[in-house]
Amino acid sequence: MSALAVAAGAVAVFAAGAHAQGPPAPVLNALQVRDLVENADPAAHARLEMHFATLANQYVIEAARQAAVRAALAGNPNRRMGPDSHAARLARNNARTAATLRQLAAHHARLAGGHASRPPIDAERFEDGDGATQPTPGELTALTAGRRPRYERRTVRQYFLTLARTYDAGVQTHRAMASAYRGMANHRGGNNLPHCERLIRELSDAAQQARAAATAYE
Repeated sequence: MSALAVAAGAVAVFAAGAHAQGPPAPVLNALQVRDLVENADPAAHARLEMHFATLANQYVIEAARQAAVRAALAGNPNRRMGPDSHAARLARNNARTAATLRQLAAHHARLAGGHASRPPIDAERFEDGDGATQPTPGELTALTAGRRPRYERRTVRQYFLTLARTYDAGVQTHRAMASAYRGMANHRGGNNLPHCERLIRELSDAAQQARAAATAYE
């Protein structure tokens, strides 16, 4: 049996194990996660438990996929795959993330049951929406329509501020890339400079708009 076939089988086994408990609950969007974290009642904790458990399963499957890629490439005599290969690092990182998310799911399960619990290390970024989907325009409208409780307004405001910071990070990345293109000898890569400059303008505008939207929910 080829290494590729073995690798494909490994992904199937890991995927089957991850879903052995039946169809997973859908992953929440980032606004819903923050909304439930702010709400913090037993029902909210129960839903967060399902969300983080589902995310953990996704990372398990991705870790298995990366391990399978490494196994397949390791079977190729023309490639040398060490323990610190890109695929191996991704597999380890995804496995660690899955473990954190399982601990976070268990944390919210305890809170849902009315028990004291301490969150795992690195829980904050996932409770802030990391790994969650982005809300659709319809979902965003539904959450912001009409008079809403103050904690929901804080949730929406935080969403827009986080979005603005994401755009800011993109601006910094493309500024660094633009600087590198300008410094290239003989202007190699110069054709990419206008692209970077356009993205800098667009991302800067998007960050400004996101911050303006956040002010409506202060």
